[in-house]
Amino acid sequence: MKFSGQEAGAIVCAIRAEGHRVSNFEGLGSERGAYLLLIRLSCPVRLRSRTIERGLLAPGDYIYAGSAWGSGGIRARAGRHLKQRKRRHWHIDDVTEAADSVHPIAVPGGRECDLIQLLLTSGRFSIPVKGFGSSDCSRCDSHLLIAHESQEIEPTP
Repeated sequence: MKFSGQEAGAIVCAIRAEGHRVSNFEGLGSERGAYLLLIRLSCPVRLRSRTIERGLLAPGDYIYAGSAWGSGGIRARAGRHLKQRKRRHWHIDDVTEAADSVHPIAVPGGRECDLIQLLLTSGRFSIPVKGFGSSDCSRCDSHLLIAHESQEIEPTP
C-alpha cells in the first residue's frame, strides 16, 4: 500500500472541485487556511494522548487534516510537522516523528472539517481513532483518516 501520484492527484482534484484552491507548499507565504498531511507508516505507532484512545496506530497510509489560521499560516504549521524532532504538542506529533514520509498539501482559505468530510464521502478512507486531532471539534469524529488497504496513494512531486 502506498500513496500514488494518481491517487494524490485525485485528492487534489476533488478538493478543487469543491471550490478550494490547492497551493504548492514551497510557494506559500503566510497564507492561512487548512492543510493535509499524507503520511506513510511502516511500523506501529504508540499513541500517548490523554484525550483519545490509547493504543497502537497500525502501519498504513494516513491523511491528517489540520488548520493554520494563526501567525505564520500554513507554511509554518505544516513545516513544523515535517520536522523529525520537535516538542510534542499535538496528537499528530507522535505520528509524524515515526513516519517514513510526510507530504503536505496546502489549501489556502480551506477548513479542515470540510476536507475531512470530503475525504470520508469518497469511500476511500475511514477513521482509525476517534477523537484524534479533533478534541476541540464538534463536527468531526477525527481529523486523521486511514486509506483503505485496496487504495494505492503516493504524493506527487
